[in-house]
Amino acid sequence: MKLLPLLVLAGALPLAAQGSLYSPPSMATLEGQSASYYLGAYNPMRSQICDGEIRGKQATLKEIAFRLDGRNYFSTTTGAGRTYANVAIDLCDGDVVSMGTDYTANRKSTPTRVFSASVTWPTISGFPPKKPDTWGGAAGDYRFPFSTTWQTQGTADVLSEWSFSGGTLANNSPWLSTYFREYYFDSYGKPGSDAESTYASIPPVRLNNNSAGVTGRCNDSVFGSTTNGSYSMIYGTIYSKWHPNTAWQNKLVIHSVSYYTAPERPVIHAWGFITNPTGVDLGTGCNKLHMQGPMMFQRHVVPPLAVSSTAYSGYDYLVLDWQPLVSGLKMICQAAWDDSKTNAFNLTQAREMELPASPPVDTIARRGMIYTYGSFATQGPYGDYFYNPGFRYSY
Repeated sequence: MKLLPLLVLAGALPLAAQGSLYSPPSMATLEGQSASYYLGAYNPMRSQICDGEIRGKQATLKEIAFRLDGRNYFSTTTGAGRTYANVAIDLCDGDVVSMGTDYTANRKSTPTRVFSASVTWPTISGFPPKKPDTWGGAAGDYRFPFSTTWQTQGTADVLSEWSFSGGTLANNSPWLSTYFREYYFDSYGKPGSDAESTYASIPPVRLNNNSAGVTGRCNDSVFGSTTNGSYSMIYGTIYSKWHPNTAWQNKLVIHSVSYYTAPERPVIHAWGFITNPTGVDLGTGCNKLHMQGPMMFQRHVVPPLAVSSTAYSGYDYLVLDWQPLVSGLKMICQAAWDDSKTNAFNLTQAREMELPASPPVDTIARRGMIYTYGSFATQGPYGDYFYNPGFRYSY
């Protein structure tokens, strides 16, 4: 019987159990709108990040984690691996509003050293395994587990001070104190910016009349010996509430276009939701059909060459309310037409689109960041996303 009051008391302490706080909160499950690439970009480097996004929350923090941005990484630039001989993190209270370039003045309480260890960020090539990626990385490379917990009372902002030293690049390139070597982490984006989709061409290399394996035409016969292969494009954008076209504010807008099909003749734009990278050979002699399953069709008539020398067609807009259920949805577009001289059936190169994970940011993140490197004066404070990665605090 004595156990019941203890259980009731435990239930009255909402942050006593293990959990997470996210900064900004919208990034808990959704990909951020942009990426941060300044933290750890210089060797050595010192930085303070003041975070007001979790103000009002009481918790005993025991870890900070980042996650990779959902982009295509290049091993020599955006995903260049590196090891820091030491990364040190101190936590204390701060205030975004009054933040300046004086490290000491920015501390509103006595700092606590919560992390000090060698850190390695691996070389990244291509896309992360999922979007949004795992907080802290699938192998834990972007986790900073504390050696000492730190209590935030919720009455001030959280100020984290970062010190990177002894950095070496995995490819053994020189890393002098003035060399900027970015590494991209997911971040929140700029208020008012439209949220754009990401795209991939199918096949990746556009086929033309002289491409290996082509036995027919990859564009319409009216273009003669030109090797401009036909292609289609699909676009998806979530427009912000400040977009000048009021009909598109807070809307998802999708449209498609095509090029190098038959002038003054119909062309069909097909939209689907399942991509077949290998494709099905329909006997065109060029592009295969790279979509399957249910499709939506738009019929266009291509203008004369005197109007469009590339046989451009498109721009029927589908305007929808953005819904979370279409977050990260993949679509594919491919166009079909009959050749203007031979009447042979043809297909364009296809294009796959992944819709934005979330709508545009409407509020300004309560963030501030300063940094120092080399012999230069301290820079900042900056609230922009490219200085401030998204955080997951564990408690």
